[in-house]
Amino acid sequence: MPFVIVGGTIPFVPTSMNKNGNHQFPIVSGPTNWWVVPNWTADSTYPGSVVIGNGLQVSTDKIAATITANLPFAGGFSGTTKQQARLLVDGTVVGTGTQVTGVSGVLTVSAAADVLAGSIITVETNTDVTVQSWAASITATGSYVRIT
Repeated sequence: MPFVIVGGTIPFVPTSMNKNGNHQFPIVSGPTNWWVVPNWTADSTYPGSVVIGNGLQVSTDKIAATITANLPFAGGFSGTTKQQARLLVDGTVVGTGTQVTGVSGVLTVSAAADVLAGSIITVETNTDVTVQSWAASITATGSYVRIT
């Protein structure tokens, strides 16, 4: 006997991606340049997570979804360098984290944003370092972007 499902919506499913390998902060001309953090893999502890390019795909529509990024970094040369991260939904900035000073630490950013199924969440960073060899690197361990 066939089943008929009437009404209802598809429930929101949290998704996450983890950093795959370290990534040195790129520099060009200081902190006005933002760069997408590349090389992510779908987090298998969040079934249904999908990575498209360098971003996390939203599974279903959600009003005021919580989007978070956690990016530990280390290896910089100058203790006065500043780093920062921001979150984007389909290329639009939805949240910017606090600037962190030093050669190691954790960049965090969180935002509440309305999202649509298929939207892509990316994270960007910047640094005020002016010599590439002095720039720190985002470490793979502990780095994630998550939608809940």
